[in-house]
Formats: sequence, C-alpha cells, structure tokens
Amino acid sequence: LAGATHHLEKRFFYDLEALIAKNPREANLGGVPNVTSKVRAYIRLRAANKDLVPENIDLQMLGEDFVWALVFFLLRSGHTKEAVEYVASNAVAFRTIDRNFITYITNYYKSKEKRLPRELQDRINNEYNQRVRIAPEHSIDPFRMACYKVIGRCEIEKRDLGSLYSTMEDWVWLQFILAREVNRMGEIATEVYGLSEVQTTIRGIGARHFSKGGADQSGGFGVFFYLQVLAGLYEEAVKYLYT
Repeated sequence: LAGATHHLEKRFFYDLEALIAKNPREANLGGVPNVTSKVRAYIRLRAANKDLVPENIDLQMLGEDFVWALVFFLLRSGHTKEAVEYVASNAVAFRTIDRNFITYITNYYKSKEKRLPRELQDRINNEYNQRVRIAPEHSIDPFRMACYKVIGRCEIEKRDLGSLYSTMEDWVWLQFILAREVNRMGEIATEVYGLSEVQTTIRGIGARHFSKGGADQSGGFGVFFYLQVLAGLYEEAVKYLYT
C-alpha cells in the first residue's frame, strides 16, 4: 500500500513539473520554485485550460490562491508536510473558512498510520455528511470535499473524487490512500477498507474492462497489468500477461 501510494504521488508530481516546464509563460512560476509554488503554477495552468473543475462550480479563494485546490494537490503529490505548513501559515484566515480543518490535517500528518483519533474521526465525518446533505448543489468547493475524504476517510463506501476532473491514476491513488491495514477486530465494520479490498476492486475492473478480447485489441492490457502490480497481485499479473 505504501509503495503504490508513494509511486502514484511521485509520478503525479513528475507530470506536474513536466506540464509547468512545457508551459512556462502561462504557469508563471517565478519567485522561489518550491513545492507549494509549483503546485500554485500547476493550478494556474489547469484553470487557464479550463480543466480544473466544470464551469458552473465556484472555488473558494484565499488571497490569490484557490485554497482547497492547493491543499488537495499538495496531498495528491504526497506533500502532506507542505500542506500542513501552508494551512498553519494562514491559520487566522483559515479559521474563518474552516475552524476545524487545521486540527484535522495536523493530526493526520502526525499519525504514522494516517489515522485521526476517534473523536476527530467522528467529527470530520459528521461535518462532511452534513455538508453533503444540506448544501445547495454546486455550492461546496469540490476540492474541499476531496480533502475531507482523504484526511477523514469520509463516506468510505464512495471512493471517487465527485465532480472533480480526474484521471484513472487519481482514482487509483484514492483507493490506496484510503486503505488501512489494521486489526479488524477493533475496527468499525463500515470503516474496514484495506489491501484485500483494493485487490478485489482491481479484480472487478479486470473482469469488467480487461477480460480477454476487449482490452487486448486496443493495447489496454498494459494498463490492467500496471494496476495488478500496484495492488501486489504479482502472480495474477504474470498469468494475465501470458493469456
């Protein structure tokens, strides 16, 4: 789980840097080219290309930053420390936007298992569910909900990024970042989601989209082999290539 997650995050950041290098004028990186500045430039590019979110959705701003998009893409690229530092450096402003988020992301970062204490876990889930239930359509920044989903494993049965434009790799990363290997005896049944569940999901994708005949003709078998390797299904991956 850790290896696959780390790989998907590194690969995303590599692609992010490549996109900035390809479009230097539009990205307008400037200043100190640190991780946060690069993510800002990436968001600037995506916004200019109109493929950040659908047009009818408004994103929350903090100064010149699309604040939740910035935090999300820092998490997506594996830079949780930088995400915490960004939130902490804007603590006063952040508390007016979301008074509890600093507590959530700080505890998430400090935990080796990336788990929130039970009290915070219940609180973040309640906040997430309340927003989903009562907020008018398109009124919530989808990146905010994505940050909550990642940090709080909110609505774990729905493992997608909602209305965000996302790639197959974004979706696969979400499966791995939400998975936890824990003692199942002490876990609430609805929160159990580990490696075996990820593997079951990958097998299901194979049965639906990469069964013999369909994928082979389009060259898509390489994609399924990649997914199997990420999920540690090595023997099944080799067997699949043989067929």
